[in-house]
Amino acid sequence: GEELHLNIQVADSAEEAAAGADVVICATTSSISVLRSAWLKEGVHVNTLGPKFHDAHEIEIEIAERAAVIATDSLAQVDAYPKPFFLADTPYYDRMVELADLLAGKRPGRSADDQITLFLSVGLAGTEVVLANELLRRVKGG
Repeated sequence: GEELHLNIQVADSAEEAAAGADVVICATTSSISVLRSAWLKEGVHVNTLGPKFHDAHEIEIEIAERAAVIATDSLAQVDAYPKPFFLADTPYYDRMVELADLLAGKRPGRSADDQITLFLSVGLAGTEVVLANELLRRVKGG
């Protein structure tokens, strides 16, 4: 197997885990915000995998306010959300772009290193599980 040489540290709180991080992945089932905008440094990238309903979301809406780029895997899935999407009725909703368009260069990405980027995972069910299994396999040296 491939040696990954990962530096992994356990944090005592979400704030401690997020403070100073270059990338924050929020993957909870929480209906209340567990990730606060104030904890994030400039230039961070945030992925949110958990709830994104108007009345139940794992990240603060202020993170979207600070984000220079807000991407999702599927705008159609966002529009089809069974409950109102957490950014609905905010000025940030219309700023969302599809990740595929960013990767293809059809939409601009971050233009400065200090800009915050936000990815709202909604459309490709099961992708996170596949990625987590592959990461675990590699960490175990498989």
